[in-house]
Amino acid sequence: MKGLFGIYHKSITEISRELSNLGYSHTLLGKLPKDYMEIKGVKEPPYKIYLVDGFGRISRFLKNSIVIVIESKENLLQSNCDKLLWPGVKLRIALKKMLKLPFDKKIELIISPPTLSQVIETATSYSFLNTLQAVIYKITPYTFKKKVQQAVISYFYGSLPKLRLEELLSQNEKLKELKDKCFSKEGSNFKNAIKLYHKTLDEKKVSEITGFATFEILYVIKSHEKDVEIMEKIRQGIPIPKAGRKPKKVSPLLQKLKNRKSPKLYGKNVE
Repeated sequence: MKGLFGIYHKSITEISRELSNLGYSHTLLGKLPKDYMEIKGVKEPPYKIYLVDGFGRISRFLKNSIVIVIESKENLLQSNCDKLLWPGVKLRIALKKMLKLPFDKKIELIISPPTLSQVIETATSYSFLNTLQAVIYKITPYTFKKKVQQAVISYFYGSLPKLRLEELLSQNEKLKELKDKCFSKEGSNFKNAIKLYHKTLDEKKVSEITGFATFEILYVIKSHEKDVEIMEKIRQGIPIPKAGRKPKKVSPLLQKLKNRKSPKLYGKNVE
């Protein structure tokens, strides 16, 4: 469906900025009728370009126009929106390609119930962090695995230099897979996502912009903060409780019964 495009990993302002950099006029439409803004550029596209926040206001702008709708991935999977602008290509390059495509004047939004495969894809969505954890899980012995895990978390958090992690992961050929993942393009994007979180402190916004799940971002932040807290306690000589099952709490009544001495029996045994 040329003319109707979906996107979930970039905000409406980011897309507008890229179109402005390319010199094209376009219009921004928010969720409310009052949310309307025209952006003038040096180039007038062959058809009007609308950036629409969600499916709610899309229908009235589909005629003789190019519509880019910003929606969740789950909702876009149920629609007929083109996936040209999805992650995998730089946004500016994708927008240039979009403007060169043959245009279909007759466009309409079609939303279908999710198929079984789409439900499975949503429920078991890919996670970069989970792939890292799966590789780390195979490392032995446990103490070395823990050391590697802490180093990887610190690297993505931004407190451990790349060279230090490279030195650690170069100690064993079995760590090559983990090393390749950490220093891949996706690993670089994940590190930039954490860096962006440090600036914004808004995991939902970072997730929308980068495509990484909020739990991936927060896991790195929380895990690193916990490691730092433990190291500080060790430095101060504060004992660290060992991990393991906590003792079961005993009710006051049961404890009272346990503490009570068994009653003595008086008298002769009766046969």
